[in-house]
Amino acid sequence: MATTVILVRHASHDRVGSVLCGRMPGVTLGEEGRREANVLADRFRNEAIAAVITSPLERARETAEVIADRIGVPVTVDEALNEIDFGDWTGQSFDALDPD
Repeated sequence: MATTVILVRHASHDRVGSVLCGRMPGVTLGEEGRREANVLADRFRNEAIAAVITSPLERARETAEVIADRIGVPVTVDEALNEIDFGDWTGQSFDALDPD
C-alpha cells in the first residue's frame, strides 16, 4: 500500500517580506494567513488524511491546527521539522541583510 505525503508550508505570517524570521519566536499568522489556513483546511476536508505533523514554530502550528481541526485528527509537533537557524541574521530586515 502506497503512502502519500502532502507537504504544506505554513500560511502567511504577520512579518512576511519585512524580516528574516527563521526560528524567531512569536511570529504568528496574520489575517491573510488565517484566511489561507482555512482555505487549505477546506481543500483537505474530504481527503483521507491520517496525520498532521508540524514544526514547533507558532506560524506552522497555527496552520496545522486549523487543518487538523477541520479534518478531525490531532496535531503532532516534530522538532526535526524546525526552520533553519539563521543565527545573527534572524530578525534582521531584508534591507539590512542586502549588503551581506
